[in-house]
Amino acid sequence: MKTYNLQRFTKIEILRKISRENLISLLKPYEGYLQQQRNFKIPKLDSCEELNYGGLSRILLSPDSSTPKELADALFHIDEFLTPAGFRHPAENRRNRY
Repeated sequence: MKTYNLQRFTKIEILRKISRENLISLLKPYEGYLQQQRNFKIPKLDSCEELNYGGLSRILLSPDSSTPKELADALFHIDEFLTPAGFRHPAENRRNRY
């Protein structure tokens, strides 16, 4: 599996800035992997249970061969958008890519 070096998305202070609803929505399709392979519980959207940001950060910092490719790809793209260049308009990003 290709490995990604997430520079920003793994930081707890960045994860806390993402709305709880959006973060849970991102992780929900991978709930089986996170619970069974990484022992990480995703709280229900309607619960008051806090998301374990430290645990999530550790998981994101240490992808392994069981990490779903789709999750790794999504995290890589989100991490790229957290750069100043990533905040440009998508059309501008396409023009400047080549």
